[in-house]
Parts: sequence; structure tokens; C-alpha cells
Amino acid sequence: MKQKILLLLLSVAMSAGFLSCATSSGFYDYEDLFVEQVAFYSVKDGKIVPDTFEDETYMPLSEPNRRMHENIWDRIQEIIPDSYEKYITSFRIFSDGEENLTAYIEPAVIEDLIDLSSWTLAIDIIDVINRRGEIEYDMMNEIIIHEFAHILSLNLTQTDPRPEADPEDLDWMEEWDFNITYRTYDVVAKEDSYLNRFFQEFWGTEQLKESYAVLLESDVEDYILAFNLMSIKYYTDFVSDYAMNSPDEDFAESFYHFVVKEKPEGKTLSCRKILFFYEIPEMIRLREEIRKVLPMEI
Repeated sequence: MKQKILLLLLSVAMSAGFLSCATSSGFYDYEDLFVEQVAFYSVKDGKIVPDTFEDETYMPLSEPNRRMHENIWDRIQEIIPDSYEKYITSFRIFSDGEENLTAYIEPAVIEDLIDLSSWTLAIDIIDVINRRGEIEYDMMNEIIIHEFAHILSLNLTQTDPRPEADPEDLDWMEEWDFNITYRTYDVVAKEDSYLNRFFQEFWGTEQLKESYAVLLESDVEDYILAFNLMSIKYYTDFVSDYAMNSPDEDFAESFYHFVVKEKPEGKTLSCRKILFFYEIPEMIRLREEIRKVLPMEI
């Protein structure tokens, strides 16, 4: 139940204007959202191929809609570096209405086991198409780079599936040694992973618990008040309000700023988080590769 509450609160916060973009690292339960499944595609040889699930209903696809989905997929392929395209094995188009959840990724699950080598990338069609029926490429670029950062930091080379435990039981947070490695509900970051290095340098157990306590607040008004207070407390520590939700989102938001902005000269914690990526040769290579396909004004 707690995982469902968490995502619903993210949706409420977005509609209230407190989050920069309602994306998710994909480990939450989406069943309670009013989500309309539009289309599901398998990825084969770099192309998207229509697919269906017996337990999910998708809308009939018109040829114009199919072409629109292919154009969105083409943009995804342009931005995500070639060396990481292999991780995206399926592509979903959905909608929960304007704003709310704009995109997410989720790993494949095979016989109740998480497969961190195979991911679905899902995008809300309403949030990336304007009223003229055209793709909003600025929004698309932000979504893709943010979700790519999750794949970059959560794939099987960076994390392991979580130990056997009840994901709704938060007692593990009291017992887990975060001084060694960062853990979410579903994965454990490897000690030398990008995400764990980021967590060890910029987060701590107490701040993590503070963030989770806000997200798990069941009363919407209390949640908004707590989130506002946290925004004020950590005003210069995060590149966006949304980054405060978790180390995963902080990593993804900071990576996005690293890619699209020039190197910062400030000394705030938010600047240091961006500078973190400049210390890793692979990150610099990925930044250069992505920026080649971004608009010059970026």
C-alpha cells in the first residue's frame, strides 16, 4: 500500500505545481492511477513492433497515431547513447491526463524476479504532444535524458535486485547500513556504482528518512506543507524540487542539468552535484554524445 501512496502523492504534487517533472524510476505500483493504456511495443533490432498483453487492454491504433509513436521512438533513439539502447526492450504509450506522471521506466519481471537488463520506457502521449498534434521536442528531450539517467544508474551493472523482503515493510530502513551502499525498495546499489557514489557524497540516512517521511504522508495538505518546508530547508541543495524526492531522482535531475547546462562555477551543493559528473570520464563522453543531437540553444 505504501508504494501506491507514494506514486499518488507524486501525482498530486505535480498538479499543485511543486515538482519540476513527474517522472519515476519505475519501481512503484501503478494500478491505482487512472491510466489509459494506449499502445505497447516490443523493441526488435532498434525498431518498435506492436505487442499486446492478455491482461492489459490497448486502444486500436490508427496509422497517424502509429507514425506519431514511431517519431517519438526515433527521438528516443537519437538521444540515448548507442551503448545503452540495448537495455530498452519495450516501449509503452499511456496517459493519465495532462501533467501528473509524464514518463517512467520499469524493469522486466520474470517469474517474480526483477531483470535489470531489460527495461520498459513509458511516455504519456498527452504531455509530449501540443494542441496542434505536434511533438513538443523540448519536453521530449528533458523526459528522455531524465529517464536515461535512471537506466544509466539502475541497470544490472550498477545495482542488484533487493534481498528478499516485504517491500511494504519499512523496517529494513532502520537495519540497513547506508554507510556502505544505498538501497531502494527494489534494488541495492553496488558499492562502486554511480548512484552509490552520488549518495555517499551528497545524501545521508537521516535526510533519506526525512524525504521518505514526506512522500509517505497520507494527508495531501500535510504533504504539501511538509514538502514546502523541505524545499525551503534545502533551497540551494537541489537542482529542482523534484530532485528532493529521493537519491534516484536527485541523480537523474542533476544528470539532466549536467548534460544541458554549461559547467557551473558556484559552490552550492546543487552545483557540486553537477560537478560530480565531470569527474567521471564516461559521463563526459555521454554528455558530448547526447549534446550532439540537442538544439544549439541548449
